[in-house]
Amino acid sequence: TPLPYLPFSSRLKANSYLLRSLARTLSIQPGFQKADLFDAINTELGRHQERTGRHPVVILDDCDGLSDELLEDLRLLTNYAMDSEDRFSLILAGTQRLTTRIRQAQNKTLKQRINYSFSLKGFTLKEATDYVHFRVTRAEGPQDLFHAGAVKLLFQLSQGFPRQINQLASHALIQAAVKRKERIDEKFIRQYLLANPMFEAADGGK
Repeated sequence: TPLPYLPFSSRLKANSYLLRSLARTLSIQPGFQKADLFDAINTELGRHQERTGRHPVVILDDCDGLSDELLEDLRLLTNYAMDSEDRFSLILAGTQRLTTRIRQAQNKTLKQRINYSFSLKGFTLKEATDYVHFRVTRAEGPQDLFHAGAVKLLFQLSQGFPRQINQLASHALIQAAVKRKERIDEKFIRQYLLANPMFEAADGGK
């Protein structure tokens, strides 16, 4: 099954740019009119299923902050021939902001087309600890690189979400390298991580 994957940027969040980028991903020469793009994308996805017997899946990542107009375009893209054919599946990936957006009244018709929704939960403290140790091991670092108190604080600040754990841990490692510190404890994170204005909100939300 082909899996066209598009990470969103501010540029792609413009309607025409998104459709053109998706067309290029599918090796389609983009047209100038939106209607032409819709037709070309649906036709190519339909042809693939006819050729291979496999159902295409399109994944759009980092979909937070999408405009209502673009969400409507995505709904229309899946509304092929008034639902007489199911030519492909569309997966929208994002944070809770995306869920909140889709639940708004103006996006009611898009919400009605969603067959399945799943929200990732943050790690537990044990899972976060195992995750940090796993990443350190993969990097061939010492298992006690992050003290237990430091990992617990990373867990609290990140609410257990892996992407935030990665961001916080990476920043702590950079600071440790600058300060020539071989081990990272809770005091070090509070002194050098929470002093950074970027992470003030995270500290306040723990």
